[in-house]
Amino acid sequence: MKVQVSLYERRGNNQLIVESIEAAGEDELKQAFVALKRKLAEEGLFDALHKKALPALPDCIGVITSPSGAAVWDILMVLKRRFPALEVILHK
Repeated sequence: MKVQVSLYERRGNNQLIVESIEAAGEDELKQAFVALKRKLAEEGLFDALHKKALPALPDCIGVITSPSGAAVWDILMVLKRRFPALEVILHK
Protein backbone atom coordinates (compact mmCIF):
# COMPACT_ATOMS: atom_id res chain seq x y z
CA MET A 1 0.00 0.00 0.00
CA LYS A 2 1.26 3.44 -0.82
CA VAL A 3 -0.17 6.39 1.11
CA GLN A 4 0.54 10.04 1.62
CA VAL A 5 0.18 11.61 5.05
CA SER A 6 -1.07 15.15 5.07
CA LEU A 7 -2.63 17.70 7.39
CA TYR A 8 -6.13 19.06 6.87
CA GLU A 9 -5.31 22.56 8.07
CA ARG A 10 -8.81 23.93 8.64
CA ARG A 11 -9.52 21.38 11.38
CA GLY A 12 -5.97 20.37 12.24
CA ASN A 13 -6.69 16.70 11.37
CA ASN A 14 -4.22 14.27 9.88
CA GLN A 15 -5.34 12.37 6.84
CA LEU A 16 -4.07 9.46 4.77
CA ILE A 17 -4.44 9.62 1.01
CA VAL A 18 -4.25 6.12 -0.48
CA GLU A 19 -2.39 6.13 -3.79
CA SER A 20 -2.27 2.39 -4.40
CA ILE A 21 -3.25 -0.87 -2.70
CA GLU A 22 -2.34 -4.51 -3.35
CA ALA A 23 -3.86 -7.79 -2.24
CA ALA A 24 -1.67 -9.58 0.30
CA GLY A 25 -1.73 -13.22 1.37
CA GLU A 26 -4.98 -14.43 -0.13
CA ASP A 27 -3.53 -15.10 -3.57
CA GLU A 28 -0.79 -17.37 -2.22
CA LEU A 29 -3.22 -19.25 0.01
CA LYS A 30 -5.71 -19.66 -2.82
CA GLN A 31 -3.00 -20.92 -5.18
CA ALA A 32 -1.88 -23.50 -2.60
CA PHE A 33 -5.48 -24.64 -2.14
CA VAL A 34 -6.04 -24.98 -5.89
CA ALA A 35 -2.76 -26.91 -6.27
CA LEU A 36 -3.69 -29.31 -3.46
CA LYS A 37 -7.17 -29.81 -4.90
CA ARG A 38 -5.68 -30.56 -8.33
CA LYS A 39 -3.19 -33.05 -6.83
CA LEU A 40 -5.93 -34.88 -4.92
CA ALA A 41 -8.14 -34.96 -8.02
CA GLU A 42 -5.28 -36.49 -10.04
CA GLU A 43 -5.01 -39.19 -7.36
CA GLY A 44 -8.71 -39.91 -7.91
CA LEU A 45 -9.78 -38.98 -4.41
CA PHE A 46 -12.76 -36.96 -5.65
CA ASP A 47 -14.07 -39.73 -7.93
CA ALA A 48 -17.71 -40.72 -7.45
CA LEU A 49 -16.78 -44.32 -6.61
CA HIS A 50 -15.18 -43.13 -3.35
CA LYS A 51 -18.21 -41.13 -2.24
CA LYS A 52 -20.67 -42.52 0.27
CA ALA A 53 -24.35 -41.64 0.25
CA LEU A 54 -25.55 -39.44 3.09
CA PRO A 55 -28.10 -41.05 5.41
CA ALA A 56 -31.67 -39.75 5.29
CA LEU A 57 -31.41 -38.85 9.00
CA PRO A 58 -28.29 -38.60 11.15
CA ASP A 59 -27.82 -40.79 14.23
CA CYS A 60 -26.27 -37.99 16.23
CA ILE A 61 -25.92 -34.19 15.99
CA GLY A 62 -23.19 -32.13 17.63
CA VAL A 63 -23.88 -28.54 18.68
CA ILE A 64 -20.99 -26.21 19.50
CA THR A 65 -22.16 -23.05 21.20
CA SER A 66 -22.39 -21.15 24.45
CA PRO A 67 -24.51 -23.12 26.95
CA SER A 68 -26.01 -19.93 28.41
CA GLY A 69 -27.44 -18.47 25.19
CA ALA A 70 -31.09 -18.64 24.20
CA ALA A 71 -30.24 -20.06 20.77
CA VAL A 72 -28.91 -23.35 22.17
CA TRP A 73 -32.14 -23.98 24.05
CA ASP A 74 -34.18 -23.21 20.93
CA ILE A 75 -32.07 -25.73 18.97
CA LEU A 76 -32.41 -28.40 21.66
CA MET A 77 -36.18 -27.94 22.01
CA VAL A 78 -36.80 -28.10 18.25
CA LEU A 79 -34.65 -31.23 17.91
CA LYS A 80 -36.38 -32.87 20.87
CA ARG A 81 -39.82 -32.10 19.42
CA ARG A 82 -39.01 -33.19 15.84
CA PHE A 83 -36.58 -36.07 16.50
CA PRO A 84 -36.99 -37.29 20.08
CA ALA A 85 -34.75 -40.35 19.60
CA LEU A 86 -31.88 -38.33 18.13
CA GLU A 87 -28.71 -38.09 20.23
CA VAL A 88 -27.49 -34.52 20.65
CA ILE A 89 -23.99 -33.76 21.93
CA LEU A 90 -23.54 -30.26 23.34
CA HIS A 91 -19.96 -29.00 23.38
CA LYS A 92 -19.39 -25.82 25.38
